[in-house]
Parts: sequence; C-alpha cells; structure tokens
Amino acid sequence: MRKSDSQCKYLDFGAGYNPIPGYLTCDITTNPKLDYQFCEHNNKIIQKNGKICPQNYFNVIKCRNVFHHIENIIPILLELKRIIRYDGYIEIVEPNSKYFIHNVFLDYFWYRWFRRSNLWFAHEYRNYMPILKKFFRSVEKWHFQYDEIFVLYK
Repeated sequence: MRKSDSQCKYLDFGAGYNPIPGYLTCDITTNPKLDYQFCEHNNKIIQKNGKICPQNYFNVIKCRNVFHHIENIIPILLELKRIIRYDGYIEIVEPNSKYFIHNVFLDYFWYRWFRRSNLWFAHEYRNYMPILKKFFRSVEKWHFQYDEIFVLYK
C-alpha cells in the first residue's frame, strides 16, 4: 500500500515530543514544534498558519498510545475520518487489556513526575471496537503481548 514518499502524506497524530521520523506531526497539546494541532474549540486539525487541514489529505495516519489520554474520542475520530484519503488507512496502537494497568502506572510516573503535565488518563481499559465500527467501513484488530493495533479504512 506504500507509495513513493513524494506522493504520500503521513501524519503522526499524538506525536507529542516523540514523533515518527518522516511523518508530519499533530497533537492535542500546544507544542510549537508540531506541524498541526487538534483544536478543541472547533474539533478541527489546523496548520501552523491557522488554516484547517484539507479534507481527504493524508494517506496514512498513525496514533500511538493516544486515545487512552482523550476523554471523548468521537470528535477526534470524526476529524481523522475527514482528513484521511479514501484509499488511506488509520493505525491506532493502544495498550491491551492485560497490559493496561501497567501502562497507566508508567504514564502517571512519566507525565506527573517528569513532564509535570495534567494530561487526562483513562482509569480502566476501554474496548474501542464498538466505537470504531460506527465510524469506519472496515476495522481490523491485532492483539500482541503489550498492545492492540486497530487499522481503520474509511
């Protein structure tokens, strides 16, 4: 599915301070190094120049350990669906149910002690499949030792 980099646009949603090399970056935080920011007052992804990200723009969007930090994921799912190309896909990586509590501990330790952040945390495991199936025509799920990976097709 990967085309040449000159033809494809890749977005790391939830990039924070650890972006995927070669990807454009976006987050719900206000890190000035990001290419885009999710704007909560209008639920849109905006560019640094203030313009709203175009519809059907990205070929691939990756979200690594993001959704358990977002209390209401529906506005973000709607926006990701709007900006992904019809032939593109979204990959969501989240801690699986067995690893979730361990991950919450690590998140609290990292974000409260080192980053001094007031980032929101889910306190219990969320099953994302019912929500994702409402918004995307096809959802695939893989289960690994520590993670669950969801791949969404518009």
